[in-house]
Amino acid sequence: MAAAVDAAENLLGKNEKIDSGKINAFLKAGGVDLNAAATAWCAGFVNSSLAQMGVRGSGSNVATSFSNWGIRVNPQEVARGDVLVQSRGRAVGQTGGHVGFATGQVRFRGGRQELEMLSGNSADEVRKSWVNAGQVLIRRATEGISVPADQLKSASQAFAPPQGGDRTVKAREEKKAFDELYATNQKRLDQQREENQINADWTLTADQKALAIAKQAEAQKLYDPAKEQGLTIDDRLRSQIDAQATAMARAGLAADKLKDSTGDLATKQKKAADAYAELNQAFAEGIKSGITGFINDMRNGVSAGEAFANMLKRPDLPFTPDTVTSRFAVFSYHCVRLAATGRIFSRLGTTQGRGIGCHRLAERNLQAQCR
Repeated sequence: MAAAVDAAENLLGKNEKIDSGKINAFLKAGGVDLNAAATAWCAGFVNSSLAQMGVRGSGSNVATSFSNWGIRVNPQEVARGDVLVQSRGRAVGQTGGHVGFATGQVRFRGGRQELEMLSGNSADEVRKSWVNAGQVLIRRATEGISVPADQLKSASQAFAPPQGGDRTVKAREEKKAFDELYATNQKRLDQQREENQINADWTLTADQKALAIAKQAEAQKLYDPAKEQGLTIDDRLRSQIDAQATAMARAGLAADKLKDSTGDLATKQKKAADAYAELNQAFAEGIKSGITGFINDMRNGVSAGEAFANMLKRPDLPFTPDTVTSRFAVFSYHCVRLAATGRIFSRLGTTQGRGIGCHRLAERNLQAQCR
């Protein structure tokens, strides 16, 4: 329910201590009657956001009430508008949990998936935060409802300034905040209903539905300023808006696909780089182990060619001989050249001349082995 997140984002940054009037107005617009400054309101925030968009919530002000609400969704399929529940070990109906909306943003940190959550009563305000996907329940709405008109009417009356006497500034501000919020959410509710009709049309493909929904949103952006300027929406203007909205919707969807494909490519490139780094690390460890055995064989009088062959047969190497012969051959060849200077085999206890003679013979054997 992306529209519910859109509505909730209107209060982003609002704090229960200094913006309680606006928060309470938002809650009451969805039939939730509580004082945010005195009561935990994260569940009420989600319930109100859903109700304002025509979706039935859990009906409870306890966060864990959403643990068995709707249907469960896998982290890989999370979408904007899904409900995220942090039960924190509590059972359904127990207090102490937290609940909010998935914004649709996903990231990976340290090999784990994280979801961006928009929630109320988070550090006393409406804000966004990142949560571990493995530590939340992801639920999705399955039943749409129409918000009872009398429910919204009673909320409006609750914010009406008192008749007679002084009308306080606070009462006027709260009434104004509610009226603006009601008008905005009523528009979103109408858009959501149209979107639901498009999604319910089984004759359309998924791409056609996406285009129709995007076109609807773009057209609304053009109709609103036209109405505000008092323009007459005749057939000619309607045709122009329709054509431009279609073009903008197609361009937007194309940009989204390009962004997704670019993200997929970046992910694949990162995985390839990580695999290559892991391969190099394992190869380096294999070289270290193999060279140690190579040197020990040479100390024991084994020819360079045989020592090299033994090195490739070591069971602790993570590769087959065929895949690493060229690398080991080059590396071992340089080791033998270093040995000729006495840097390695000076520890064998031989004279320098005898050592160099042995190393030259070993070098010839190794060169033959490398061919």
